Amino acid sequence: MKFLPKFRALLAPAVVMLLLGANPVSAALLTYTEPMTGFTYNSDTVSAAFNSALGSPYTYISFSAASSNDGTSYSPLVTFSTKVGTFGGSDTGNVNFSNEIGPFGSWDGILNIDFNGAYVSAVGFGLVEFDTAVEEIRVYDDSNALLGTFNNQLLNDMFSLWGVSASAGERIGHIELDGNFFAIQDIAFSSTVNSVPEPTSVALLGLGLVVLAFSRRNTNS
Repeated sequence: MKFLPKFRALLAPAVVMLLLGANPVSAALLTYTEPMTGFTYNSDTVSAAFNSALGSPYTYISFSAASSNDGTSYSPLVTFSTKVGTFGGSDTGNVNFSNEIGPFGSWDGILNIDFNGAYVSAVGFGLVEFDTAVEEIRVYDDSNALLGTFNNQLLNDMFSLWGVSASAGERIGHIELDGNFFAIQDIAFSSTVNSVPEPTSVALLGLGLVVLAFSRRNTNS
């Protein structure tokens, strides 16, 4: 049984990796705001800081020519829908449109922005009349865990950029804008296909390699 101490020595680092991998990365979101003048459709460039966080390449969608209530029609990368929120609304896949998009019906409720499983690290939009302290922006990761709740720091500004970026590897899965009579005029986001392995998966792979190495040593001895 002389091989047991060696096996334990090899196994210990893998167990540590497994335990560390099971702990989620703490949320560290950075937010960006900037006044906008009317329907300028430039939320991706109006703030140098946000533009830097956005990186390149990124996806930009303008709603200046919005022509459909179907929230899935604007891009295969993102789905817009309406949900019941603090200020009313209804659960539907539809949105309002008029040089902008917003919650379906009376422009009240939640505009849900879902990135369809992509790895999103930064996103921003041109807000229209989302300018009171009681209206909320909620950011979720790709497992539907809440990363943070915010409001528009530029209160009483009818038009403004609001953006967020993940600074500690978070994956932004979807965003809820819960407000009263509001819309967004455009959206910009950076995303890639989520192919990064989970930390727990990496740890398990490491554990398997350690066991394989031990088996070979035991066979050779």
